[in-house]
Formats: sequence, C-alpha cells, structure tokens
Amino acid sequence: MVQVANYFRYKFLTSVSGFKRPCFTLNNDIDASRLSKVTFISAVDGRQTIVQVTKDIASKMKRNMLNTVNPNEISTLIQEKNHFPDVDLAVILGSTPCVFSFPPWQLRVTEILTIQNHDRLEVEDFIEVISKYSKYLKTPFKLQFVEIEKEFELESTKVRTLKLNESATINEHMTPLVLIHGFASGVGFWILNLDSLAANNRPIYAFDIPGFGRSSRPNFDNGQEIEWQFVECIERWRLSINLKDKFILLGHGFGAFLALSYALHFPEYVAHIILVDPWGLQSAQQVQENRRLTHYQLPLWVKVVSAFLQSFNPLTGLRIAGPWGLKLLLMLRSDLKRKFIPFMDTEGSELVLRYLYHCNAQSNASGEIAFKALSLPSGWPRFPLIHRIDELHPDIHLTFIYGSRSWNDSQIAFEIVYLLGEQKVNVHIINGGGCHVFADKPEQFNNIVKLTCCLVDQRLYYSAN
Repeated sequence: MVQVANYFRYKFLTSVSGFKRPCFTLNNDIDASRLSKVTFISAVDGRQTIVQVTKDIASKMKRNMLNTVNPNEISTLIQEKNHFPDVDLAVILGSTPCVFSFPPWQLRVTEILTIQNHDRLEVEDFIEVISKYSKYLKTPFKLQFVEIEKEFELESTKVRTLKLNESATINEHMTPLVLIHGFASGVGFWILNLDSLAANNRPIYAFDIPGFGRSSRPNFDNGQEIEWQFVECIERWRLSINLKDKFILLGHGFGAFLALSYALHFPEYVAHIILVDPWGLQSAQQVQENRRLTHYQLPLWVKVVSAFLQSFNPLTGLRIAGPWGLKLLLMLRSDLKRKFIPFMDTEGSELVLRYLYHCNAQSNASGEIAFKALSLPSGWPRFPLIHRIDELHPDIHLTFIYGSRSWNDSQIAFEIVYLLGEQKVNVHIINGGGCHVFADKPEQFNNIVKLTCCLVDQRLYYSAN
C-alpha cells in the first residue's frame, strides 16, 4: 500500500512498508515496524507526478538499494515529472488506515475528528476543471507558475499566474491591470471579466494569492507580520514577472485588503487602486457603531454558526465532508452557480463550483490560517486599514465598487471620501449586485473598471507630458 500525502508540518519521507525506519510524528509514539504504507511529504508545488516518484523510492528502499533519502533529491525527481496537479492534493492508492484519525483528504492536526476512511480523492477533477475553463475565455492567455525568491524563512513559493496581452503589440499608453481575488477563491473567478477587461490589448495579470488556489501554500507567521509577508510576496511576484511600469491594482474582498496594503508599502508602482467590496477597512468598533449591518442583514443562524466555527479554520467543513464536499458545495452555494448561468452554459456554471471546491479542499490551508490570524473572532480585521489610509501616497486615487445587495457595508467608502477628499475617491454602487458584484453584474462592473482604467491612462499620459 502506498499513501502520498502532505501532512501538516511534515516535509520528508517518514516510513516504508516492510522496512524499519523511524517514523517521526507529533508525539513520536508510532512504531515504524507496524506501519503498512509509505508516507511521503513534499513542499514542492505544481504539476508533479509524485505518486510514481514515491513508488520508485519505496521500491528501492525495500530492495535495500537506498538507505537514506535527501528531500532535495526527491524534489528534483518530482520536478522532472509532469501532468500532475499540486502536491497539496492527497492521492490515495488502495485502502490505508488514517494517521491521527486523518481522513485521506487531510485535516489539520489541530482539527482531528474521527471520520470513516475513504480510499481516494479524485485529483484528476482539478485538471479537468482547469482545462475546461479555457473554452470560456476567448482572449489568448498564458498560465504559468511564477517562482518567487524565498523570504521570511518561507519555503520557495510558486505563484499561479494568468497573463493576457503580455506579448501582444501593446499601446504604450495602456496601463497594466493586476487582479487579486478574494478569500477562498482563485484566478478562475474572473472568468466573466477577463475578455472584456483585456479589450484593446490592455495587459492583464491575475494570480492566486500564496496560500490559496494553485499557488504554493507557505506557512505564515502570526500577528501583523502576516500582512507584510503577503505584501512582500506580491512585490517579489512583480519583480519575477518583470512588471516595471506603474499598474492599476484591483482587489476583491481580502484581495482588496492586500491591494491597499501593497500600495501603502510600495506606492511607486501603483497608478490607481480599485477596491471591490473590500474586506479589512473598518474596525470592529465602527461596525458596532453602525448597527444596521449586524442587526438587519445578518440572520441569527449566521451568528450562531459563526460563533460555533470560530475554533476552526473557515473552510474546515468543506474538508471534513471529504468526497461529499463537492455535492455539499453545490447544494449550499447554488447561488454562485446561478450567477454564472446567464453568461455560461449549465456545465460552465457548475465548473465554477467544482473549481472553487478543488481550490479549497487541499490539505495545507495556510491561506485560511493566515486570514484567520488577521481576523477577530467576529470576522472583522485585527488591523483595519482605515487607521492607516491617511498614509496613502497623495498621487494614488481610489475607486470603490459595491453591489447594492452586498452584506458588506459601503458606508466605510464614504468615510474615506471624507478623509481623503472627493477628488481622490470615487464610489460606485451597482444596483442588484451582491458581494460578488463582478459576477452578479459583469457588464456594469466591466464598464466601470474599463472607464477607470482609461481615465488612469489619460492622467498618466498627460502628467508625463
């Protein structure tokens, strides 16, 4: 039996069936001679056939051809393979017992639950979803893993990146647009916006935030240092793709928080910021003062469930559901499917949820852990940006986009208008849109973003001349 998994805090070959080798666990109490599987752990990210590599290593160790294994050597072997998704997805071959009551789809050590074992998590679905997505995007694009330098003692990080119009004949007055998705999402959620935003050969870049989607999942620090680590990852990503000119930074939800934080630290590269239904601006005290949000928009059951789940990571339930997670998501978030049906066929709209599931069913939920560390138990930010907004460079202007039906309170945007001045801040409320306004009302959303980009182009052009 062979089990390939990426257990929490493990990064080495731990044991081989029939071969006595110490198996180091969190409490060091497992007898290696009684194990009946190979457990291989790797932090290497993206497109590797780790199953075959692990089987080869196990075979050599069983035949006493290999006594020690250097993790770096294993990483090299993995990188030589291809046609396989991220190693964060668990692959189970045959029936294997759970370690620490871990189900095969993996739960963090701090979230141990006794659940019936299952034989396999269909990782092929992830590849299928990614390949099918391409037919809904008409503009030529390039998908790649961009490796960024090691920083803050994090593992070498690869950022899944989508590029449009990068190699086209670009109008020199077209300012590049960089998209940062929201919490528990990925680049695929921009599927209804990319073609329109890339019109007229505007360079478009979108990436999976480290810790989410198909990007690497480094373990972050605690406290406010996490925010800086995210920002530093974005800056090193910019350097890696050689984006030298100023660009427009658009972020949704948690991505808006990171976009604004990046602009506070690296204003010299930011031409404009578009904040779409942003998270992380207002303080918990401000929310309490504005009782409309908590009293009239959040039902009691949401508050009860939220309080119950505070001891878990936000998407623990999805991983607990295991092979039923996708069906659970299709049932509970059918609203997301309905958002895409008018613009895609039924199969395409279901692909959105399949994509969302596979982005978040992975074992190492480092992005979730980091987000939780940046949040209060109530879900509001520990380090709200409203207290730092006055530090924004005076040349950087802001555009806010909200849906009129969003649970997020747009009042904070008007407070920022008061703080920075109406000449520097625009606020757009799209009627009928929710918190995913870019999917609820894509045409109106795209028009606002394109108009904003054109105004930025003209402002930069005239200021340069």
